[in-house]
This record gives sequence, C-alpha cells and structure tokens, in this order.
Amino acid sequence: LPGPALATTPSLAQAASAFSSWSATATDAVSPLPTSRWDADAHAAAGARLPIYARLAATLPGSRSFDAAAFAMPPEEAVNADPHARLLLELGAEALTAAGGDAWSGGGRQHAGRAPVATFVGCMWASDFGSGDAAGLTSGLDDLAPASITSNGPAFLAGRVAYALGLAGPTAAVDTACSSSLVAAHLAAGALCPGRGGGGSASASASASSLAALVAGVNLFLSARSAAKICRLAALAPDGRCKTLDAAADGYGRGEAGCALVVEAQERGGPPRPRLLALLAATAVNQGGRASALTAPSGPAQTALLAAARAEAASGATTDTTSIAGLVLHGTGTPLGDPIELNAAATGLGSDGALIALSSPKAAVGHTEGTAGAVGLLAALSVGGAARGPALPIPNLRTLNPHAAAALTDWGATNGAGVGPAAPRQAGPGWAPAASLVGAS
Repeated sequence: LPGPALATTPSLAQAASAFSSWSATATDAVSPLPTSRWDADAHAAAGARLPIYARLAATLPGSRSFDAAAFAMPPEEAVNADPHARLLLELGAEALTAAGGDAWSGGGRQHAGRAPVATFVGCMWASDFGSGDAAGLTSGLDDLAPASITSNGPAFLAGRVAYALGLAGPTAAVDTACSSSLVAAHLAAGALCPGRGGGGSASASASASSLAALVAGVNLFLSARSAAKICRLAALAPDGRCKTLDAAADGYGRGEAGCALVVEAQERGGPPRPRLLALLAATAVNQGGRASALTAPSGPAQTALLAAARAEAASGATTDTTSIAGLVLHGTGTPLGDPIELNAAATGLGSDGALIALSSPKAAVGHTEGTAGAVGLLAALSVGGAARGPALPIPNLRTLNPHAAAALTDWGATNGAGVGPAAPRQAGPGWAPAASLVGAS
C-alpha cells in the first residue's frame, strides 16, 4: 500500500527501558525542583514577585550539559544556544544514526543522490531561554551576544537541528501547546506520504523531495516566569503530580523531556526496515472549536478525532484495525478532563470484547507539555511495537474518580460482554497480539 509511515528510535532496548522503572515499581519521577532551575522556596514565599506554589516536578538530569565539539559549534555559540536546541541536536543525531540505512550517513552528510531528510520539531516554550528581560525595558542590545540572536526562538530551534545535522528537507517548528510534538509527527506523515497527515498538494510536493523525517519534541524548565503563568491559572497540582483518573486529581505536574524519532515512508511492496519499531497506521488532528472555555476539552471533538484516525488506519489495511490493544491517554489528571477523554474514547473506539489497557506517561514522568505527545508515542512503542513490553501501570492511582469509574463501566457495557478498558495500577502481563493497534493521544 502506498506510503505507510514507519517509526524508528535510538534503539529498541532504549525505547523499552525508558519506562522500565515505572513498569517495575509503579512509581513516578517527581522530586523537589533543583536549584539549577530556580529557587523554589523563594518563589513559594509570600510576596514573591513571581509566585510559584508547586515545588516538585520531574526533571532531566544533565540536560544543561552539551558536547559542542561534536557538532562543530564554537564555544560562544554553544553558551548562547537555547538548551532546547542543544538537547535536540544530541537526540536527533542519536536517532538518525540508529535508524541507519538510507536515512542518514552521520556526521552531517547525506547520501549522494538520495532525497533529503525533513525536520519537524514540537516545543511550546521555545522562547523562554534568556527571557528574563524579554520586553527590553531595562537593557538595550549592548550586552546581547550576536550568537544569541540566531540561537533562540522556534524557527531557529528547528533550523539549527537541520543545519547542524545536514538535513536539507522541509523544516518547521510546531507550537500547538501540549499537542506540539504529536502534530509534528502528523505533519511528518503528511510530508512523506501523499494523503497522510498534512495531506493535499503540499504533502505531495514534500513527499517528492524527502526520504525520511526527524520528528522531535523537547521541554525544559528555562524560565520561572512561565511556571508562574501556569500557577496563575491554578493549573498545577500543589504536589507536582499528575493523578490520572484518580478522585484526588487536582491539576497537573510538570515534567522535562526530550524525544526524537525517525519516520520513513515504506515503498510499495518493499521489505520492512530492519530497525523498525512500529507501523504508524494513521494520524489525525482537529480542534475543539467552541466550548465552555478556551482551555476546556471537547468530548465530541475527541470522538471525531478517534473516528478519523480509525478510518484512515482501515483505509490502509496494512494491519488488523478492528482490535485496539491499548490507548495511551492524554490523562493530565484533572477532574473534568479525564472523564471527558474516557467517554470520548468509549464512543470513538468502542470495544470488540477484548481488553483495552489504558495508560498515561504523565502519571510517571509528569506532563511534559509540548513534548507530551512524543512521550506518549514512545510509551506506545515501548509496549505495543516490536519491544513487546508489559502493560504500563498508572502510578498514584488509588481511588478512581467517580465520573471516570462510570465512564469505564459504560465503556465495557457497550459490547455486551462487559469487557472493555482497564487501568492497571501495577505492572501487568504482556501486551496484545502483534496485529493490534495502540493509540497515543
């Protein structure tokens, strides 16, 4: 069939082990915020100029370290480069090298005569680095290093990756808030395969010039101002944890993350890639339109999205699209959002009597915001693809949200067999048959 997209990542072992501790112990990665981010005590004190009541989060150790020489980056440029970009360079190089084959030859050189590699990066805080005086009210340009001008911002975030790694295909930075990296994957699928993802003539044009695409997301805590803004919305859980589906859900906990994957178009009738992790059977994107509030989720829109994805998967018919093995939930841990998502999934996916395992990486590694979609995709790959890992538990799930419990009961009743979704609290048995689908939201 024309153009199903394939996903590869640094290594199968790394993909499977990314959540090994989570699977084995059902614990999370939340800890007190390091002082290298900001002084949590000072920002939590009464009268703080930027009040931040959440002192805990899931952070990436060593995320500020960088081997500039490996990317031929001058010291001044490396110091002034956004840490998001530095982490993306390392992740992108690892993913492309591991993908091997025709995708990339390493060292920033592409195969002669081969189509260039596209770059799609999702990040919602790409303007945070060096934003302490973003308005320019207290300082001019005298203390602004020239290298910093082309080292920060969304366009330079994606452009630097393409430049440093020698990726000459279409390049774009995506900021659709928490869906940024999933939308990046959707656009990559459309760029490589006409009629997929972005679709239309733009897709067809891009597919003629690209062999593969690097899809990445990155999220680091670089500005206390951004954290204070989220606290102003009262969106964060005071204990820094996403209590997905739980009655105690009271907001989300933040998490840092970086994730990069290589997506390729499979030739009609061609052999599967040796490092293939999974077949990306379908992608879909929509918007909720009018709702009770700008940030309120829309159940009907989520149902329509799932229906569109299933329809596209069925049109490809490269695998069994009738049996859904699992769903990686958005699952931020809010009293309103979680039940709405479950009801939408029940309507959009239904059930054929088979067990559907529900999971949410946010319960383990926090809400990684613009990178959350890529982390969810990695979670789906680590258990539902070639890695064949165990069903992932939902840490901190103690007492089901009554509305979520009702949604789960109703979902199971839709098929008459009383079997539908399950939300494991501890590490579960093996996943599902190889032909089954796993969805990431």
